[in-house]
Amino acid sequence: MKKAWITCILSVMILAVCVCLLPIKAQAASESDLTFTLNDDGESYCVSDCDEDAAGMMIVPDVYNGKPVTRIGNHAFYNCRGLTNVAIGRCVTAIGDCAFFECYSLRDITMFDSVTTIGNSAFSGCHSFTDVFYEGTENMWSRVEIGIENSTLTCAIIHLTDGIKGVCNLTPSVYWFLSEDGELVIYGDGPVEKFDWDRNAVTSLTILPGVTSIGGGIFMYAENLKQVQIADTVTSIDGFTYCSSLTEITIPDSVTELGTFALAFCPKLTEVTLPADMKAIPEGLFTYCSTLTKLVIPQGVTSIGDYAFDGCDYLSVVFFRGTKADRQSMNIGYVNQNLTSATWHYEVEDAILGGQECYYCSECDGYFLPDGTKIQRYPIGDFTNDNMVNSEDVIYLLWHTMFPESYPVEAPADFTEDGKVNSEDVIYLLWHTMFPEGYPLTDKKKLA
Repeated sequence: MKKAWITCILSVMILAVCVCLLPIKAQAASESDLTFTLNDDGESYCVSDCDEDAAGMMIVPDVYNGKPVTRIGNHAFYNCRGLTNVAIGRCVTAIGDCAFFECYSLRDITMFDSVTTIGNSAFSGCHSFTDVFYEGTENMWSRVEIGIENSTLTCAIIHLTDGIKGVCNLTPSVYWFLSEDGELVIYGDGPVEKFDWDRNAVTSLTILPGVTSIGGGIFMYAENLKQVQIADTVTSIDGFTYCSSLTEITIPDSVTELGTFALAFCPKLTEVTLPADMKAIPEGLFTYCSTLTKLVIPQGVTSIGDYAFDGCDYLSVVFFRGTKADRQSMNIGYVNQNLTSATWHYEVEDAILGGQECYYCSECDGYFLPDGTKIQRYPIGDFTNDNMVNSEDVIYLLWHTMFPESYPVEAPADFTEDGKVNSEDVIYLLWHTMFPEGYPLTDKKKLA
């Protein structure tokens, strides 16, 4: 008897457990769950309510009772916690206040470009919300009036007919737009703190004015990113490590800080000009940029971190905007043999070729433009470009003092250093042709 009671109790318990494990069927969402109210115009309807037990995907029809559905009313889907997806009809122009308030499970919404206004707190409390599928362009979406307390909506990924849009950070507002061609544009006022999309979909990146910094790791492993253009409001950059297709990056002079290893392991990056006010090259900045061949370093750089150029086996030319003495006082860290063994060109300030920026390479005994083109340099005072200073140059300079436009000079000519080129300089040059040691011509004489 006792065993029979125990067997009976166990059977009841097992049955109870089985009942608990049976799936609970939620009410599948349908048009019948919706309440439609005729608008004041008498020609269209508004969705004014929805059964709170509706679950899954809800499709709001284009037409009800032969008339267009033009509005989602205030609190229409309030507390419909079982809804996961909503598709709004193509006639809807407005979504009311708190329309989807506390729809905890709502993940996405599909709407047409007919929507022009979204009310206050329309998507507040939608903790699962991630995506908007908008049948319009980025320009159209930007014109939609979105009320306050809608951070869930504004932080979502917006799928557009011409690309995808998202938020980099909310306060202050910085947004991104990715075109179908993979062109990513970031705009707004403030730092870039995140990019919640497939990095491999990006082929080019443009940072517009207003953005102040690019946070660490955001574009790491963006394997198809080839070009980067950065506005001159950005002051710090990080996070382009392992961009295996990157060939070109424009770093503005506004940037004063680059993160450690910020451009490391970018094997197709061939040349870089560092910003003018940069003081230090951080650790590992160009580690294993294996095809980097040319680098321009600003004069203010006084230190270079360890491993900054480790693995840059093809780095052959360095254009340094400072002097050789500046280079010799520079603190260069460990494992930078590829940098120190490269050919260094030092910037000069004389008026070679009409004052073009150029660099002197003592190893090459030559002058070069920043693009690496060697300059044909003639002796000071050689205005006829025959590699000697003689009476013909004296006559040319004389003609220059009378007809400067017809006889231009693109080399130092104010030999007397009185701030102008005149007959006294002609006489000085004449004396130089006869007594060169007594009347020297030096690179320090500037073009007047």
